[in-house]
Amino acid sequence: MQLNSKQNCTFNGFPTHLPELETSAEFSYSGDTGPDKWGSLSPDYKKCSKGKSQSPINIVEDKAVPDKTLKPLRRQYYPVNATLVNNGYNVELDFGNAGVLIGNGKNYTLKHMHWHTRSEHTIDNAPFPAELHLVHKARDGSFSVISILYELGKPDPIITKIQSQLAKLASTGTAKIAVGTFDTSQLWKKTNKYYKYVGSLTAPPCTENVIWHVLGERLCLSLSLSSASLYLSGAPLPSLAVAENRSIDSYSFWSPSLEIHDEFMNTDSEPRSRTTSCQDRRSQLQSLLPQILDSLRSLPPSLYSLLL
Repeated sequence: MQLNSKQNCTFNGFPTHLPELETSAEFSYSGDTGPDKWGSLSPDYKKCSKGKSQSPINIVEDKAVPDKTLKPLRRQYYPVNATLVNNGYNVELDFGNAGVLIGNGKNYTLKHMHWHTRSEHTIDNAPFPAELHLVHKARDGSFSVISILYELGKPDPIITKIQSQLAKLASTGTAKIAVGTFDTSQLWKKTNKYYKYVGSLTAPPCTENVIWHVLGERLCLSLSLSSASLYLSGAPLPSLAVAENRSIDSYSFWSPSLEIHDEFMNTDSEPRSRTTSCQDRRSQLQSLLPQILDSLRSLPPSLYSLLL
């Protein structure tokens, strides 16, 4: 999860400027201002290196404690006018107020969503091609984030819906583009399984006491959209969040209290399949193999022989 700077900071020449949460110094995802240096960039960022409950985490399924008191997640989302925002290091879909996530005795307003590739969270040390963060904020300033992991498969209809605006954002170099009415109720359906823990924002100021819900159900993402090297229209603007993510290795390891809600756990019903409607990854890669080989053959012979 990423929030932004109160200064007109830039990353690769692009401004970073959302008013969601004010921070104080420029940061990036590599080099002298990368994740392993965040804690030293500003006193406001000290939790990035000194915090005791930093996100993301590696979810170890065998250590997730079943909690029968956890209920299915409740949310009341509705269609709103959305704006696509170029933050320089990622692309964000800003809603302002798109309804609420209800939990912990509070209503958390859905403010915006953004992507990471690869995923920031891992499950049993396995990363996923991408991760979607739905960022919610309560009136008291506290945060709750819904995390949805992607598997390779058919194109994501959410991304497909805004593909033309993404291309326009890249080709024009503008900071914001109106998307029009966006039905946020379609972002995720009722989920039978989720992991819950209390962590932090995954970007400066790395504020803690953020409630995370990592959904057990997955979204699908086509191989082309998940490519970390893909740039739209030849411009230096990632199609999603590109390779910008915070590695678990960039801060001290900790083991949170991890709870799991699973409606199929401890019942007499048949074990639930852990698969999704996404195509099998292997079959998709196999179908793309001829295209990949053709691309390789188009390289200069000397380079082609080195690769093979």
